[in-house]
This record gives sequence, structure tokens and C-alpha cells, in this order.
Amino acid sequence: MKTQWVSVAKPAEMLPETARVVRAGGLDIALVRATGGFFALDNACPHSGGPLGEGLVSGNTLTCPLHGWQFDCGSGRCLTEKRSPQRRYATKIDQGLLWVEVPDTSAAGQPDSERAEWIQAARLSELEPGTVRTVRAAGSPVALVSTSEGLCAVENACPHQGGPLGDGSAEGTTLVCPWHGYKFDCKSGECLTDARYRLRPMETRIEHGKVWLRLRQASSPAQPSVDRERSAVEVWKSAKHGIDVWSDVLRYAGAATPMAKIEEADLERMKWYGYFYRKNNDNDHYMCRVRIPGCEMTARQARALAFVAYESGYSIVDVTTRGNIQIQGLTVDKLPGVRAALERVGLTSRQSGHDNVRNVTSHPYSGIDPEELIDTRDLARRIQEMVIGDREFSDLPRKFNVALSGRSDPQAHAWTQDISYVAAWGPNGKVGFQLLIGGSQGQSPHLAWHIPVLVGPEQVLEVTSAILRVFRELGYRHNRHQVRFRYLIERLGPDQVLVEIEKRLGRGLEVFPKPPPRPGPGENFVGWFKQKQRDLWAVGVCVAVGRLTWDQFEGLAIIAQQYGWGTLRTTCDQNLVIPGIPAAARQTVGYALARHGLTFEPDPVLRNMVACTGKQFCNIAVTETKGYAYQLIESLRRRNVLLYGIHIHMSGCPSSCALSYTADIGLKGGKIRRGLRVLDAFDVYLGGGLAGGVQMGTLYKKLVPVDQLPNLIEGVVRDFYAHRGETETFSAYWRNKLQGHRA
Repeated sequence: MKTQWVSVAKPAEMLPETARVVRAGGLDIALVRATGGFFALDNACPHSGGPLGEGLVSGNTLTCPLHGWQFDCGSGRCLTEKRSPQRRYATKIDQGLLWVEVPDTSAAGQPDSERAEWIQAARLSELEPGTVRTVRAAGSPVALVSTSEGLCAVENACPHQGGPLGDGSAEGTTLVCPWHGYKFDCKSGECLTDARYRLRPMETRIEHGKVWLRLRQASSPAQPSVDRERSAVEVWKSAKHGIDVWSDVLRYAGAATPMAKIEEADLERMKWYGYFYRKNNDNDHYMCRVRIPGCEMTARQARALAFVAYESGYSIVDVTTRGNIQIQGLTVDKLPGVRAALERVGLTSRQSGHDNVRNVTSHPYSGIDPEELIDTRDLARRIQEMVIGDREFSDLPRKFNVALSGRSDPQAHAWTQDISYVAAWGPNGKVGFQLLIGGSQGQSPHLAWHIPVLVGPEQVLEVTSAILRVFRELGYRHNRHQVRFRYLIERLGPDQVLVEIEKRLGRGLEVFPKPPPRPGPGENFVGWFKQKQRDLWAVGVCVAVGRLTWDQFEGLAIIAQQYGWGTLRTTCDQNLVIPGIPAAARQTVGYALARHGLTFEPDPVLRNMVACTGKQFCNIAVTETKGYAYQLIESLRRRNVLLYGIHIHMSGCPSSCALSYTADIGLKGGKIRRGLRVLDAFDVYLGGGLAGGVQMGTLYKKLVPVDQLPNLIEGVVRDFYAHRGETETFSAYWRNKLQGHRA
């Protein structure tokens, strides 16, 4: 292939041990100045597409800013996982400039001058400085911008959500999208709001008072291979379905095969059975994620899980924000026995990871809430039964979250699910569900779209099936970073997605334009809750940062069996609820909890702290979390910081498994350089929340070292108490204060 040398920077502009993203030959490249010199690699991390050019450099090692994957700059070798090296490009310094050698795409086919044509687009007299307009060239819309530095032309569709840039505004050479305010440099096409996006700039010239555009026509290469159209994950998924890995798991277990000798694709496929390999600090061990459909399990099931944790794992049990139970520390020889133990009590870990429908959640008070319109637990179990073992629904483009709420008040993170069913009274006086789709809490958080239909309880399964088929059939599979369901909705539009759903149903759904109500005051699932059943109560038990010892978990199961209905509920804030306790037994239950080191009335700091698994056990985490959360709890207690109703959620990476973006104070893990050291640090978000209106937090400070978090949190909390309005919440106060703020 013919190559070309492209100048990308001046060497003096780059400090030692730094990286940046540059554009050369139509490619995004991570340009690195390491101890061994200047290096250039493909910018997209092969793990989750993280921008390597924004990562940290230490010696000759480049660390991805998203999940901490490390690469040797000289060879491109991944130091975190065994996989193909990252593509490298030659560099040189000539005439005081730094050059990168990249493929010469203009050399293919006809000469460049023959593959481009100049087209008249407008009259110069019509374009005063600051003017932005849409023109058509060769049948395509183009955004034409008149700046003080001349004319610029870029493609018209904003790459964020397709907004018409020609209807936007210009600030100097900055073009602003009219839909969501995304900003672009109209000369280079770079997005100033989010570096992942970029526009294609076009050449302009002026002749005889007319504006001409030069459109480059794509040559006609042969059709790319399927492997080039799909991500590497899709390639190994098509080679062998995740469901088909069980015979291999039995073989690996029988031979006690070390993790290093198991094919990487099989390690990923094992997630179809709920087994997650651990390589960070826990090599050769696995985690088992157990599904708890409807967020309810029996005491017998809980005791079985406690025994598995004791006999086969590290004797700890984690409650997740998705209502799962996770058991850490399993060795490969234990995995078949763990599956058998789960199935004996009616539990499963199947399809709890990777590109599957994850745990189907219900409100923790389903069936006991005086305000609920319908009990959704049975629907959650039936959705799980529909998808488990189904090859169609276990081959989605990406993971998929489903939630049901029997209350008309859409709490419990209804707005950040791929599908949410929110109970409502229909016009005929019957209960149905309002439909929310396309929400997410991941690396690009997004609130769901309301689809103006009413879904009857008897329709929930077939509507869920239709939506999953729309996603499976129409969702992209090429870029793992942008294939969640929300991206399909952004591409087609919510109206067209509804058309596709109804097409697969074979009929229309009942029109119901009324939107769900705004959420009411925030819920807290710790403490006593009066059930709708006469003289019965549910107790919410505080599980510190979601982690229990096996004997604590077994103790809760025994309490549920002796004093309640023999069931336990998981909550989205990592706690547990025991329902069905007679009023006369409340004091006895309180003493029983205390004997196990647990409580239903924790101090406000412990009550309001949520933390994901963190780097201790998670492959993709950048930082530790649960240990830091314990330290933060103790520090805030010593400082007497009052967190009444103020929730702190700590995630170890941008995936936000701790639901950080919708917390009052959200913490997202990263790395920062201080002299010769690389420290754990956290981006701090303020103003998120569910109470009174679902909001994503605003980035307040970037990469605050972990030892500085107590000072910062104390400061923002005391600022709130000193200056808040009479009825103003913490989140509302900081949302107002941070309007227009840039971290």
C-alpha cells in the first residue's frame, strides 16, 4: 500500500511523557512522547474504544483513560490482555516538524483531481460574517459558515444526534448545533464538546462573486469483508455462540486449566453462564453473577448462595445496583458445581453478562406497596424465562436492561433502562404500562425516550420480544463503543422505532400520549416500611457498600425465615429488604440484625454510600472503590459532615456500575500524574438524582486525587447548607449553581 508522510505537530509542543490525539490521512492517531522517543498508534483502545491519545504515559507505557488498559508504545503490545498488538505508525522529525507515515488513501483508483468536482453553492453577497446556512451540493446538504477568517463548509448532520448544523449559529470559527449545543471547529471539523465526534470539512473557493464547494467522491473499492464491518467481538461470537461454551467449561474444569491457557474468546463466552474471569489483582479466579428476577429470592436460595460463597469462594457476597448477587473467588474446577448448586434451588447465573438481557428488575416493594397499581414480580420472572437459553435473545449487539415499576411514580432508575414499564391507569380504568426506551448509565449516559403508547400487562412479554428483535436485527455491530440500544433510536428516531416494534407485533399499540409523572421525593430502602397487608412491615437492612460476609447473608436468610415471609429483596442502592414481619416482632428483628453486625438505622454517611466492585476484582476498573468508600465514610464521620438525603456513588471507571451519573455526588475513577507518580483520582459530578425529576450530574471537577475527596465533599456539602433555599435539595442547588460551568 502506498503511504504518505503527514506533519502532525511540533516536537517542542509535546512535553515528556504526554500523549495527544492527532488526525492524519483521515485517521485518529495517538501521538505519544515516551522515554524512548515519539510513537504513533491507533487511537481507539481495542477494549472499549477509549481514546488512547488522552491517556497517561509512564516511561514507554501508555494507559487508556477509560479502563486502564496498558500498551507498550514501542511495539504496540497490550500489557493488560493477550491480544494482537495495537497498530503503529512510523514517525520522524524533519524541518522542525513531527511527521507520521500513514496510508495514502488518495492514491487508490483515479487521481484525486479526477475524483473531486467543484460545485457552485451560493453567492458571496448573501453571506455576511457570522452567517450559517444550509446549501445543497450534489444532492447532499452542507453547512456553509461565513467567519471573519473566511468561508468554511462541513457536512450538515451533527454526528451526536443528527441535528441540522446549517440551522445552528457561529461564534468565530466555532459552529454550534441547534439541538444540543455541541460545538465544532468548522475549519478542522473537530468536536470541541466531545472528542469522539468529528465533522468532514470540505474545500471552498470564491470565483466571480460565487462560492464553490469541492466534494470528494468516494472511489468504488470492492465490498469490505464481513470481519471489517463487524467488531472483533462479533467475529468470535459468530464463530461459536456463547451458549455453546458449556462443554468447554466442563473440559477446563476437569483439567483445572489455568486461565492463561484458555482461549480469550472462551473466557468471554463464559459470561453467557455468568462466570467472569478476573485478571487484575485476582488472577485465575472467577466471579459468578446470579440473577435475582424481580429482585426477590427465597430464604432457601439465599442460604444456598451463602454456602457457595463459603465453600467455593472468598466467603463474601456482593449485592449489585442491578439487584444481582455476586460471588467472588471461584476457581475453574468449582464452576460446574456452582451451577448445579444454583439450579437445585431454582436460581441461575446464565446470560448475566455480555450481550444479553441482564437481570430483570422490579421495585423492591412490589406486592407490599400501598401505592402500587400492579405487582410486577411475576412479569419479571416470565421475561427472564423467555430470554434464558434463547439463541436469538442471547445474541444482541450489546447488553440490554429491562425494569418494571408497579407504581405510577417512576422511581428505581426507570429513566436509565433500555426498556422501562411504568404502571399507569389507562383511559378504560384498567392498569397498563407506559413505555420508556433507550436509557443508559454507561460511558455515554442518556435518559430514556417516552413512547406514547399504553402496554397491557398481558402484552408485556410480546412487546419486550418485539423490541429485542428490533435491536437484534437493526442495531449496529461494528463499534462496541456506540452500539447500545440508544444509538439505534438516535439513528432511526423514536417514532420509526415504534413503527418497527408494531411491524413485528403485527398490530398497533394503544395510543397513550400522557407522559409519566415527575418522580416524587427520593426513596430510601433502609429502615421500616409499613406494608399494605394489615399489621405487617418490611425492614430495609443497610449493607455497607453492598458487601456482606457469607454468615451475615445466611443470618439474614434465617431472620427472613423465622420472622418474615421467607423472602428477601435486593435494591438498586445495594441493600436488602425483608418483608412480612409482624409489628410485634420488629424489636426482636432489630436485635437479631445487630447480632450479625447489621442495622436498619445507620448513620446518614453509611446509609447513602454506594460503590461498585472496583479494581480489587473487576477487570475494567481503573481504580479501587469499596476500600476507598470505607475510608471516605470514616473521614466524613470524623468531620461530622451531614449527608441527610445526599447520596454518594463511587464507580471505578466510566461504565458507572454504581449509577454515579444520577447521584447527588457522583465519583468516576481515573488516573492522574503527580510528579513521577500516577495516582488514583475521581471525576466529581454534582446535581444528579431521581427525586423531583431525573437528572444527570454536571461535571464539577476533573480527576481529584482520592486523598482530596474528603475536603472537596465537605466543602460542597457545607456550601449547600450555608446557602440553600428553604425547600431546595442538594441536587437542585448545585444544578442551579453550576449552570454554564466547565470543569
